[in-house]
This record gives sequence, structure tokens and C-alpha cells, in this order.
Amino acid sequence: MRVTLKLSLVVILLLPCAIYARKLKSEIQNAISKGAMAKIVLKVYDDQGMPVTNANVRATFDMPSGEYSFFGWTDTNGVWVASGKTNGNYMRFFVSKDGHYASRKEMSYIPMWAEHDVKDGKWQPYGGEQQIALRRILNPCLLVDTVKWISVPRTNEWMRFDMRIGDFVHPYGTGTGADFEVKVEWDGLSASQCRLCKATVRFVAEKSGGYFARKSEESDFPFAYRADTNKVFEVSFTTINREGDFHQTHHPFPKDEFFVTRTRCELKANGEIVSANYGMLRRFDIYPSRNSAAMIDYSGAFNPIPNDTNLEPK
Repeated sequence: MRVTLKLSLVVILLLPCAIYARKLKSEIQNAISKGAMAKIVLKVYDDQGMPVTNANVRATFDMPSGEYSFFGWTDTNGVWVASGKTNGNYMRFFVSKDGHYASRKEMSYIPMWAEHDVKDGKWQPYGGEQQIALRRILNPCLLVDTVKWISVPRTNEWMRFDMRIGDFVHPYGTGTGADFEVKVEWDGLSASQCRLCKATVRFVAEKSGGYFARKSEESDFPFAYRADTNKVFEVSFTTINREGDFHQTHHPFPKDEFFVTRTRCELKANGEIVSANYGMLRRFDIYPSRNSAAMIDYSGAFNPIPNDTNLEPK
């Protein structure tokens, strides 16, 4: 079993080298060292799928001598063509327009030396299409926005957390109202020695909870405009930094997701929601510390207006 495992690891490690050797032809080598022409058809559309005209676009192409930038505007179809010489390392695009959140995108012709080729001094596909979403600014509101590191005052004990304050509830912090509860399990060891460090978040009030939603990563505002009240609201999640001998890491917030919350629910006798507050957790990660307490990396937003599902910040 161990021999098979070792052979498998060797194959995995050598695979990129084999791809490199197979794909790195002389024309590609020349393009990397001296540059080759690239043509990219950029299509800009809004959050409703409509083309965005007269959007300002800045393109930056990398070359061995250094990057260079050029500018333009999208046409009536939301299209702008970027054409220039590049070593293929990266091509970056920044798109903006009044009334919209700016967006940015990066692409490369040479990841793993396997995705693209060079023909007649041109990166392929020459004239390939790239799409960028430029989201509209709709109805920004005053959210309570908090980003900070928080020391964990107690371990192996459920503690209430206040999203409006961004802290544990008294006597463990400065919070006054509870949105959810947190229990941290930590063996007390520093980051290099730690074998257990995890935090569990649970929503105990009836109808409270949350759901994971996908981000629009290209946009300067990548989150949802509003909370979707028709979603199924989950009641707990766990974030793990270290667990067991293998130092497993599990973050419930993948790079492309965030967690929409519904808390402080007031209900009718039949369980129907009369009032609730909505918000989002952009990040809630746990880390062992060199000091006497584990640390929570917290980033959240809270709409203080009851029943207002708006999550678009001013």
C-alpha cells in the first residue's frame, strides 16, 4: 500500500513536468521571451445580462520589459477589442462606468503551459472572447459593517455574539443583543503545535439562521443586493483551522461564497415572522494564537432596520 501511494505521488509530481516538456515548443518559448500578439474581444454586460455601452476599459499586458496599459470604451453592443503584444503571463482588465460597481478580470495564456498555443506569432485563440459583468448601483443603505480580529474569551462554552457590535455579548464582550452563538474548541497550543482549533456557529432562536450564496468575484461589490427570504435558512456551520494529526483546514466560506443571515426574529403565535434583521457574514475563521487566546477573523454586515432585506452598503 505504501509503495503504491509513493508511486502515485511521484506520478502526480512529475505530471506537470511532462506537460511542460510536451507543450513548451520553440514558438511558445519565443513568445514568452519576446512577446506575441494577442487579440481579446471583451464583452461587458450588467447584472441583468444587458450590454453596457460607453464603459471605460483599461487593459494591462505583461511583457519581459515590463507591463504596459492602454484604454478604450465599449461600443453599443458592450464590446471592446484589446489588441497588443504580450509574453502571455497576464492580461488584466479594469472596467468602470458611472452608476455601476467597477469590475476587474485577469487571464493568462501560459498556466501549466498547456491551455494555449502560438501560431504565426499570435497567441491562440486569437480574438477569443472574455465576458465581464458590471453590476449596477441600485439602492445602497447604511449597514453596520465590521471587520476585525476578536480574541476568544472562553473555550468549550457557548457564547452569544452581536453582529451589530461585532463582538461577543456581555460579560465576554461589548455586545448587547444576540444574533447567534459561538463555541470554540482549542487545545491551547500555539499555531505550530496546535492539533485542535475550531469554532461552531449556531442560530438558536426560532426562524433564525442563514444560507450560503455565491459571490460575483470580478465586481467591487461581489455580494447579494438583498437577502432572499425564500431560501432555506441553515442553523449552524463549523470552521476548522486545525483538527487531528493531519492539520486539516476547513473554512465554511469558500473564496466564492458568503453567508446571508436572518436574526432577531419576532414571531406570531403561529410561527409567522413579524420582524427580523438581515445581514451577512463575509468571513468567520478561527486561528490558534501565540497569546493566551484563540482569534476569530471576523467580517460581517448587519442591517439595523427590521424587515429590510437590503444588503447593498453605502
